[in-house]
Amino acid sequence: MVGEAVSRSAALLSRLLRYGDAGTRRRLADDVVSGDIVLAELLAHTARSDEDLDLRVRCIEVLGRALEDAELEVQKDVLTSLFGTGRI
Repeated sequence: MVGEAVSRSAALLSRLLRYGDAGTRRRLADDVVSGDIVLAELLAHTARSDEDLDLRVRCIEVLGRALEDAELEVQKDVLTSLFGTGRI
């Protein structure tokens, strides 16, 4: 599904991050790289939440992996999701 946003609930994303392996997190990062900004926003929201630390760290891990490979526009979208529009 390259280039297509995949609908994910917060509960599904939480399960993927908690129980998935490094390959699962890489696939999530690849989805962000391909333009799934909804996923990036959900990951960023969870990273800033009061959820447990391990889950929040995995969100940042996925976003960091995505930032490594993403084109400039997606990088800007990811950073905006994390920090807001005035911070990039």
